[in-house]
Amino acid sequence: MRNAPPTLKRKWMEAAGIIEPLPAKMLFCVARTEIESWLLADTAGISSLLEISPAKMVSNVEMDIVDSKEYLVNLAKNSKNRLIRQELVPEPKSSASTGLSYNDRLSDFASNHWSPEDAKDNSISLKRAITKLTALEQ
Repeated sequence: MRNAPPTLKRKWMEAAGIIEPLPAKMLFCVARTEIESWLLADTAGISSLLEISPAKMVSNVEMDIVDSKEYLVNLAKNSKNRLIRQELVPEPKSSASTGLSYNDRLSDFASNHWSPEDAKDNSISLKRAITKLTALEQ
């Protein structure tokens, strides 16, 4: 069973010797599942990247998908774009869980195409993080 974000946060902070409360302008957030869940929450953006129908995606990745990285790779397998399949999907018989350009492609997506504003409607943990960041700005 996965650790809940509050449990992970507590363990990581204890391991690092960090004692709460955190400084006023410091925010420590944990995605409910892997960080891919926040990227997948932008269903329009990720379906455009993968060139798949948004109808093929679940709307609440955090609650419905246990392994968001595996889910994203499986979606990429159905891409109409051969280059996307080559970059994100591991070679047959490979022990890798992702393709060779997985990190590069998703980093580019996160930096240049991902919409946190759209994604927060499909991600409880992202919405919480954005709310906390917005409060820090005020």
